[in-house]
Amino acid sequence: MSPIDPSNPIDPGSPIGRVGTAEHAAGWDRALQVDAASAGDTASAGDTASAGDTATAGETLVQVRHTLTSRLRDAYPVGARDLEIGVTRGTPEGVALVVAHLFAEDPACRRIILAVPEQDRVLADLAEGADLRPVVEVELTDDTVVELWVAEPARVTARSTAVDDLPQT
Repeated sequence: MSPIDPSNPIDPGSPIGRVGTAEHAAGWDRALQVDAASAGDTASAGDTASAGDTATAGETLVQVRHTLTSRLRDAYPVGARDLEIGVTRGTPEGVALVVAHLFAEDPACRRIILAVPEQDRVLADLAEGADLRPVVEVELTDDTVVELWVAEPARVTARSTAVDDLPQT
């Protein structure tokens, strides 16, 4: 894994400037990382790493891909700029920094989705701590059941979804 990229175009003094690039896993477009010091992490807090993970303790490593080309493309009404994230290891604070970075990087992005496998309380707790919210449980084409957790920017969540508020045709 490469160190945090100092050429990151986001202001390094801002919270989202502490997100760097890393090697991505197969099937993902890219990976972003936040070191423990940047996210205020502790070495063991919320660690979801699997055995053999090469990331340092306390570091957050998140895989990213466009939802239109992911396994979720048929699971919900996908937006053109929606992103799917997969947490390889991390803490709620680190995941929240990555989410903020992704929204700053692409202001047209309306949703960032984390698919949490059925019964995975550790990942669900991490998602909740990162201010993602559970939306729906879906069965994917490979018969895997996941709960979709979503982060949406304020400009999306501030809009009314009441039927009476929808434009009339």
